[in-house]
Amino acid sequence: MVTWMLLPLLNDLFCRIDPLKIMLVGSLGSAVVSFPVWYALNASSSDDKLTWMSFLVLGIYGLAVGIAGSHMYVFVADLFPTHLRALGFGMSFNAAMAFVGGSTPLINASLLETEWDLGVGLYWSVMAIVSALATTWGHLAERAVIKGNESSHTGLSSFSFKNKSG
Repeated sequence: MVTWMLLPLLNDLFCRIDPLKIMLVGSLGSAVVSFPVWYALNASSSDDKLTWMSFLVLGIYGLAVGIAGSHMYVFVADLFPTHLRALGFGMSFNAAMAFVGGSTPLINASLLETEWDLGVGLYWSVMAIVSALATTWGHLAERAVIKGNESSHTGLSSFSFKNKSG
């Protein structure tokens, strides 16, 4: 709910800032806040003070996710040249959703069955760090292409899908 309410405001505010910086702040913020959110939610059933704290921490988590999500689509679309943008965005986004989004419920359920109840929060934090690393890699790959050093870039934009017979 917090993310939904903040997206229009954050999008307007952050249109003047580099999408990489926005996504890194949001991803690193999510990495820092994910574990305390899960701890507060896990412990809130036994203490009323922790229930209110969980709402506060969950609001901060929603802010971090809103910051990261506000420019994700712009950042990913800018990684690909215009003639490959739809293909590159669709393939990378759907592959990431299938790999991470598809396996997350199974991993969370498995972590809940272990003795350590805070494993889910740790998993969320690790995934946010992976997101920050992937964002940084994408930015470095984009900069390598812009500088003309395509040998260090292995993304879709280094391939040509144009018809060679024409």
